[in-house]
Amino acid sequence: MSNDASITRTAVQPAKDRTAQAVKERAAGRNRAGGSVRAVVFADITGSGGLYQSFGDLRAMSLITRCLVAMEEQVYHHRGEVIKTVGEGMLSLFPDANTGASAVIAQGVEAGGHVQGMTPLLTLVREITATLALPVVAAGGIADSAGAERALNAGAQAVACGTAFLAATEADVHRHYRARLIAAGAGDTELTDLFDIGWPNAPHRVIRNRTVIDWESAGRPPAGCRPGEGDVVGKRGRTRVTRYSDAQPTTSTDGDIESMAMYAGTSVDHVRRVAPSAAITEAIAFGIRRR
Repeated sequence: MSNDASITRTAVQPAKDRTAQAVKERAAGRNRAGGSVRAVVFADITGSGGLYQSFGDLRAMSLITRCLVAMEEQVYHHRGEVIKTVGEGMLSLFPDANTGASAVIAQGVEAGGHVQGMTPLLTLVREITATLALPVVAAGGIADSAGAERALNAGAQAVACGTAFLAATEADVHRHYRARLIAAGAGDTELTDLFDIGWPNAPHRVIRNRTVIDWESAGRPPAGCRPGEGDVVGKRGRTRVTRYSDAQPTTSTDGDIESMAMYAGTSVDHVRRVAPSAAITEAIAFGIRRR
């Protein structure tokens, strides 16, 4: 399998990025008022999908709203400003990075799932550590001790791994998704924005599957014209999953798993077996020698 991960984007792009525009306008307003904006922070609520499955839409929305209110209070307490709230995500501005964060996660383009930038991890870590005094956590494309060592030697103080732990025995991952993950290489992943129902205009890295191949064969048409659009391909608990949904297959998912979004980073090259999370952690940490 190839080690070169392909990068594609869907044909349609938003005419205007409203979020980016909101940031620019607020930043310009602050600068005109004599202030400055040096940090943009996006935060969301981990495990929110499970709330909907466990409590239903109304109760889950109530719980998420309470969390967002608490997050907003913290933003303003630290001299920040909330720009936009989308679903369970919140975008904020801060006058400087040290005010808005205790540490910085540097996510490289190699990461699986939703990807916020296009810069390779080691380049990004070096750029951030040269600019900020905050601790940097490297994320994206790390699933073994060699990858972790490279990130630490580039200046990171810690690493964060996602794809590696999809193979953990404790992970809520469908068996077909896990089998595809273990069999895949970096070249089998693709950076796209195809699975956009639920989170539009948000690039993400997935394992190439039937949905991606059929869309490419159809000439990569825009949203609304894609093959099988609107088809229900499965259910996750009480929630229906349609083709091009951003929902990943969990253990409670039934249906055409192969057609769903199976997120994975380029580090799938080093994910080859199912193991407890403690064993995966030990394997990544073992043998690291920081220079």
